[in-house]
Amino acid sequence: MDAAVDVKLLLTLAGMLISVVAAGAVAKREIKLLSDQTADIEQRLRRLDTRVDKLENTIDTTTHRVSILASMSSPDTQERRHREVERIRADLDHLKGIVNGKQ
Repeated sequence: MDAAVDVKLLLTLAGMLISVVAAGAVAKREIKLLSDQTADIEQRLRRLDTRVDKLENTIDTTTHRVSILASMSSPDTQERRHREVERIRADLDHLKGIVNGKQ
């Protein structure tokens, strides 16, 4: 009877050992898959960060350009330019009168 118990005990222990080893192998494979997925997600996030940085730079540049164009087209600037053009025309008319008067 002792031999039968010993064989049963040995078979049970062997079964448990095989189960533990198999569970370890499955866990190792799952950990590897999760590690690969994490690396892939990290790589994608880095690419997205790069894209976001480029887009932010483009937005900042475009905003700066639009603000320059807006200031160039503001009513105050346009009025000042029209006065300058009118002053130049008046000076030109005056100079034409002097040139025409002397000839």
